[in-house]
Amino acid sequence: MFERFTDQARNVLVQARSEAVALRHRRIGGGHLLLGLVREGNGLAADTLASLGLNHEAARTEVARRSWPRRNHRRLAPETKKALEGSLYAALEREHTFIGTEHLLLGLLLEEHDAASRVLRNLGIPPEDVVQRVHRTLDELAEHTRDHGRDRASPLRLMPEQ
Repeated sequence: MFERFTDQARNVLVQARSEAVALRHRRIGGGHLLLGLVREGNGLAADTLASLGLNHEAARTEVARRSWPRRNHRRLAPETKKALEGSLYAALEREHTFIGTEHLLLGLLLEEHDAASRVLRNLGIPPEDVVQRVHRTLDELAEHTRDHGRDRASPLRLMPEQ
């Protein structure tokens, strides 16, 4: 699956791991993945989160508060594995041949009770608003390219992370 990831999506995973290490957390959870999406700074996911007012430091404080610090073993938590799997389904649903940050964000927010959703809610950002905004932007990109007579995969070229 990782071969489908854009460079920005791969960087999100690196940033998520970095956040878990900095917080001395044992596993890379959904909250860390959310922080990685914000820290990566490029792509539809970061733009969407920023437009909804997500602040990295406030999110980091929420993530730190929700996990017990432990050393070693920076494995992916089960919720993170589920989010990565969800990102693949989000890409396939849109008939995209790659997994970008937008797909990671959609996969991350599939479960309303996971860490990332709780962090967003605690910061006053409804996860369903994030999902709606990502889908709306993807729809607009797809419509824009259809209007210009391009093939179905071309909306992806318009995204900043391509």
